[in-house]
Amino acid sequence: MVKSEAGSAGRAFVVVLLVLAVLTLATAVVYLLSDLNHRNYRIATHESNLVIEQGRFFPVGFKRFEPSTDDLKASYAPIPLPPNVSIGRTEVFNDRADLDRAVFVLLASWARERLDSREPGDFELATSYISRCELLPGLSEEQRIEMKTLRADLAFKNGRRILGEVVNQLKKALGEFETAYKLGTSRPQDVDQWIADVQRRIRDYQNAGVSIAQPEAPPEPGLETPPDTPNVEQPVTPQDDDTNPPKWRL
Repeated sequence: MVKSEAGSAGRAFVVVLLVLAVLTLATAVVYLLSDLNHRNYRIATHESNLVIEQGRFFPVGFKRFEPSTDDLKASYAPIPLPPNVSIGRTEVFNDRADLDRAVFVLLASWARERLDSREPGDFELATSYISRCELLPGLSEEQRIEMKTLRADLAFKNGRRILGEVVNQLKKALGEFETAYKLGTSRPQDVDQWIADVQRRIRDYQNAGVSIAQPEAPPEPGLETPPDTPNVEQPVTPQDDDTNPPKWRL
């Protein structure tokens, strides 16, 4: 009887040890799977934004990536999607450098498309995408070279936009000079000179393909369109007094 009870106790102890061993092994497996999943990243969309997700500390599932430093928070903040563009969940990346390179491919392609667009707001979107690309820390050397090219193209487009604004301002100035001519300014020779000079500059910019940045403001009520003024080929020497405006160059 005593031997039977001792044998039963021994078997129970062995069973307990086996159960504990299985539980320990299962816990270790779950922990390892959770750690592996926590190292994963993917690209997703949420409320018209591109967002970066990180694996939960669990064998499955993802959540919004929340970096611990301010620099990384700026790098991986949500990015507005272009109008009428959507992306599905991409592949899972187990290295953040691979994630950065995949994000760069998306942003760089969106930026290029909008640098060549004339739609309102597209230039600003392209600027924001290029700025976000510059924050990604894991770009390859080839992508960093491509980034410099994108930044150069952005500067070129911005320069043309500024020239477009210059043309717009020149047209406004031309309208003021023509109004002065129509109303009978006391300085007709100077007005002729300025009109000829401004007309030449506008032609030069427009011949170079510079478009007006904004539509012209409508004429003031009650003012008729001034008549065409003579196209002065040789500028007339301004009157010799101290009130003459200086000759300007852009």
